[in-house]
Amino acid sequence: MRRMPVDALSPGLVVAKTIYGERGDVLLRKGTAITGGVIAALTRREFRAIYVRDGLADDIEPPDIVAEHIRANVTKHVHDAFAVIHAAARSLAREGSKEKSSPVPSLASPALQVLQSLYQDIENIIDEVLEVDTLDGLVSLKSHDTYTFCHSVDVTIAALALGKRLALPRDTLRQLALGCLLHDIGKVFVDPAILRKPAALTPEEWAVIHRHPQWSYETISQMPFPEILPRHVGWQHHERQDGSGYPRGLRGFNRIARTAQERFDPDGILLVTEITQVADVYSALASDRPHRPALPTEMVVTTLRQMAGAHLNTEMLDLFLSLVPVYGVGTSILVTEGRLRGFQGLVTANAPAHPDRPVIRLLFDPQGKRIEPLEVNLHKEQGLQIASTPDLPHRAPALRA
Repeated sequence: MRRMPVDALSPGLVVAKTIYGERGDVLLRKGTAITGGVIAALTRREFRAIYVRDGLADDIEPPDIVAEHIRANVTKHVHDAFAVIHAAARSLAREGSKEKSSPVPSLASPALQVLQSLYQDIENIIDEVLEVDTLDGLVSLKSHDTYTFCHSVDVTIAALALGKRLALPRDTLRQLALGCLLHDIGKVFVDPAILRKPAALTPEEWAVIHRHPQWSYETISQMPFPEILPRHVGWQHHERQDGSGYPRGLRGFNRIARTAQERFDPDGILLVTEITQVADVYSALASDRPHRPALPTEMVVTTLRQMAGAHLNTEMLDLFLSLVPVYGVGTSILVTEGRLRGFQGLVTANAPAHPDRPVIRLLFDPQGKRIEPLEVNLHKEQGLQIASTPDLPHRAPALRA
């Protein structure tokens, strides 16, 4: 299978990975034939790309770090958590209470019941992530409607993988996961027009955006969870290493090891938050957004490295990038240097020891003509350099027998 932009789809292709909505409901099942109506529906929902089978490389299977049904359940419960908080906030606003300066409501029993379901989700995700060594296939397909919820799940998976590598105890992993799933819940109190605005925000709009971490903290603090780390993940996830973040201007330590004094520094960023920040920024850069497609994989890595030190914890970022292949399985690539310059194909495998030198399968020559598939291990072909591409030549004729 391979990832294909929605604007390049045509009837006759087949959906290769089930596509889910914001409630974890199935929109298109794996194996569904693509029609004009399907393309129109995907476009209407603002999906930018999906995985398809077109006879070109159907044996290539991008891995699933977390089973599809588990990811769908978690996405649904995150959506439900946001929905009940939003409903409670609207009720508070209608009452017009003058006693509360915050829009964050008190949580009633229905909200608490929904939130309890996240506990089992977290156990399931931890069990799945503990079984993997790399984060190949991390970023899920997202539309405008599903972005917030799918992004929260992606961030959780990435953060747990980092937590595993750091040998964090399971209880800390639970708290990290809960904080990641709910880190953006304060956005339910932000006008959707601000969140979706394609143009630059005004100073007044930025002031509202800068309050959402505080609202996340207040909301999570009311939830039926005794742990304190999740609320601080929500409060701190927009802080920066150099103190230029918001809402409190906290500073980081740019390393993983902490002294006892640093661990309890009220002006310092918590380790679990620094884990979350790296996962959060990676997911945002690598995901399709309403205003732009996902950044090319090598640009994601470059951008992250530029953020190290001032924005992100340098040691934490280095550790994260050791877990994430630069070119995930199924990525369309172009050979940019070497004896096969101009050839195009797909990534078929990655080795944890060489995250930037995958195995590729070349399928097209520099003129865009189909060739007999050629497998190349870039670790053994150091003279070849590649770059990701949005797609391969469309509707290329099959090779004759």
